[in-house]
Amino acid sequence: MRDRGPQQQLPSALHHLYRNGSIMLQGAKSRPQRAWEGRHRIGLFVLLGIGGFGIVAVVLGILLLRHHDIWGLAVVFGAILAFMGFASAGLMLLIVQLYRYRPIAEQKPIVLNPHGIWLRGIGPIAWHEVQPPVYKWVLTKHDVSGKLAVMPLTEAGQARLNQNPSPNTLLVGPTPYLRLQVPYMMLPGIEGFSEADTVQLFQVAYGLFAPRYPHPAGGPR
Repeated sequence: MRDRGPQQQLPSALHHLYRNGSIMLQGAKSRPQRAWEGRHRIGLFVLLGIGGFGIVAVVLGILLLRHHDIWGLAVVFGAILAFMGFASAGLMLLIVQLYRYRPIAEQKPIVLNPHGIWLRGIGPIAWHEVQPPVYKWVLTKHDVSGKLAVMPLTEAGQARLNQNPSPNTLLVGPTPYLRLQVPYMMLPGIEGFSEADTVQLFQVAYGLFAPRYPHPAGGPR
């Protein structure tokens, strides 16, 4: 499909979905993913700045210590700031590296058809394993968080997707703070779509495909 811009992309995609009964679209970084990367980028610069300030304080303290003993405090506090700043920046870089696969996965195609959902390089996630799209507040420790557009997993979906946790499990969605299982499928970003467009597309696809198959126990009621 030709990219006609955000205003016409959704109507064109819906028309294609109704006419062909399936659709494949180019993935893109979702709003929560972009926000997560932005927060970490700002945090990294701040922590490196704190560490750099600590180094400057240590150097000045050593140079001026021979004239005034009070500059010894600058050496101590500077060393503490440098250690905290650089150690925290290193930890943040480690976290970014641990989740480096998700930005790459978000660029992969999204497929919606009667058999299920393919996104971030995984699938199919069957329609009886998810519920209609909603916005949820999701709090996590290190992963994407905030008000997210998600499709809650049914009991059947949670049981299958969390049976053998792996990096692919976290591609479905983040694990909320103090929980061990992924309860939501986070909607992906789609090239040329706003988040509201994506939610509407998944709502339409769910309405088209979910009623075609009987839901097993634990499915949406």
